[in-house]
Amino acid sequence: MKLEVQIKMNASLYLRDPEQSELGKNIIKFSIELIHKHGFEAFTFKKLAEAIGTTEAGVYISMVLKPLRSKN
Repeated sequence: MKLEVQIKMNASLYLRDPEQSELGKNIIKFSIELIHKHGFEAFTFKKLAEAIGTTEAGVYISMVLKPLRSKN
């Protein structure tokens, strides 16, 4: 049995939709797998980049999020 989970983020939170690129999809997939296997405390972008076969910079650039602004 194959289980598929899709997480939808509010489009106002990101500049690039991670589902629109293979790297973005891998970042989500491998993030979940690494956190499940090693725990959130042990998760780093460096470990994620190594698991995916990219650089830390590639992870950061692909996961650019809009800065949260105060509603004041």
